[in-house]
Amino acid sequence: MGHLVFVGDSYCAAYQGVQPAPDLTQVDAIYPTYLNLSAEWLGHIFFSFGYPGRSWWYSRSQLIKALDSQAQRQLKLDNKTTFYDDIAAFVFCHTDANRLNTSNHKISTALLHLPDDHDSNLAKASKLWNSFLVDGEFQLWAMERWFEEINRRFCDRPMIHFNVAPFTVEISRSLKGMVFTTPLLNVSIGEIEGTDKDVDQSLQHDQRYNHFNRHNQSAMARLIVDALQNYAPGQYEIDLVKYDFDQPNPNAWRWPGSGYGSR
Repeated sequence: MGHLVFVGDSYCAAYQGVQPAPDLTQVDAIYPTYLNLSAEWLGHIFFSFGYPGRSWWYSRSQLIKALDSQAQRQLKLDNKTTFYDDIAAFVFCHTDANRLNTSNHKISTALLHLPDDHDSNLAKASKLWNSFLVDGEFQLWAMERWFEEINRRFCDRPMIHFNVAPFTVEISRSLKGMVFTTPLLNVSIGEIEGTDKDVDQSLQHDQRYNHFNRHNQSAMARLIVDALQNYAPGQYEIDLVKYDFDQPNPNAWRWPGSGYGSR
């Protein structure tokens, strides 16, 4: 059967009920997200290393830890394959380079659920880091090194790459595999109608699994299945018409500028 492995942030997080799955997890999801749908339609076993609100470094650390621990465990057994041996393909959802790169899940979780007006030491530290200490050039350089590692370490497997936001599109062109340059965030905004403020509020309190409605979960799954069944490395835009994406907001592509609401 083989494993279909997703790596990234909330755009490829796994859910059982309403909770993101923990580390290395095979998910028999209650809600049909594009992740488990694409794995099911391809006849693969689904694993997710997608974590809401967390950096690429966190997702990477969980993936590498799982690969290394599985390999070490299996090396002690005769004629047994490792977890990596059974991976049929990777799907990466590349998040913004400027998120706090920590592998500490307690800090990541606390920051994810921190109210804007919270006055704890962690909240103050986060605000100071974002305002004065984060070095955008270093953050981008570090992410480029991650892309180099992906190319080197996983190039023997089919890879699909999605950009969550527009900010990583240019550096993603260096990735091997199939790179989709259409930002998933814009596709997600395309589902939301209202003013710019309405869209912002919807995104801040988004209850959609992986930030897509049920119709577009199926559209994303069709896209992934088609890409892997007709695998052709290169750079592509997502064909929203071919895969029948639901996009009632015609202005979504203006984000992060103004006028990205439907009215």
